[in-house]
This record gives sequence, C-alpha cells and structure tokens, in this order.
Amino acid sequence: MWMMRWRLRLPTIPLLQAGQRAEVLEQTMTTALRAALAMTDAELVKRTPVGVSGRASSAWTQRVEIVSSRPLNLLGQNVNITPYALPLDAGQTPHWPPWGPGSDLALWAKRKLGDEKAAFLVARSIARGTTRGTAITGVQMVQQTLAATRQPILAVFHAARRHLARRWMGGGA
Repeated sequence: MWMMRWRLRLPTIPLLQAGQRAEVLEQTMTTALRAALAMTDAELVKRTPVGVSGRASSAWTQRVEIVSSRPLNLLGQNVNITPYALPLDAGQTPHWPPWGPGSDLALWAKRKLGDEKAAFLVARSIARGTTRGTAITGVQMVQQTLAATRQPILAVFHAARRHLARRWMGGGA
C-alpha cells in the first residue's frame, strides 16, 4: 500500500482549545484537510499511468484521522492500495513479475503487443533490468503531485486561518 501522508498538528492554545472554539477549530481544519486531500487525489489520479486495468489510477483513496483533539492533531492520507503503486512511482530493481495467463502483465502484453504469451519476454526483460537501458525508473507521480499542489494547498489552509480569525475576531464563538 502506497501512502502520501499529511500531518496537521496545531499547538495547544488555551483560548482556542476550550468549548465551542475547539469544535470550530477542529471542524474548520478537518474541512481544509479534506479539501487538500481532494486536490492531491485528483492530481494523483491524473498523474498515475493507466495500464491495462486502470487499477493503479482508480485505487487512490483518502483518509482523515483525528489523532487527538487537544492539541488538535490531524492525519490525512492519500492511499493507493495496489501492490505495484510504489514501484510504479519510485521505480524498482530488476525482478520477475507475475506473467502467467490472466496476470496484469499478460493482459498488457495482449493489448499492447497482440500476444499474451509475450508477457514472458517482458517479464524476462524486467528481471534483467533492461526495459529502459539498465535501470527501471519510476514516474515520480507523488513528487510531481506535491510540486503541482503545494501552492493551492497552502491557499486552502490560509483561507481556513482567515475564516477562523474573522469568526473569532467578529465576536462569534
């Protein structure tokens, strides 16, 4: 399982950690974290290569966990449950992938090369580390997603901060 994690930890501030303000703080920051996760999720789906099944691209999910309320500690994750998401992103060392009938590689070989039996030749090439020169490189989808979404995510959290300041400075609880 490949995860991209976001941790949002807010310090203990007695004024903000009491009563309704604590609830508003938790709700506002959880909403902001969900918005940030939705942005990264959309970008990850866009940047994840689509093979035969499309499983890696469609397997991204989001999780938000409230680790603690006082101080507020939120954990957000974009998670890909496919076993090959990490090697797809980061690259891999030469190995023998599953290549038999019905495997993802066999389906890919049939679609791209016209013959399911060609999966063995592709698997052998991967095992030798010769699919592209001498290294099997990844697509760096997570790193590219972080670069592409950094500013919009910061804007989401700045907007949440401004929302809280307006609400509290205006006399609202």
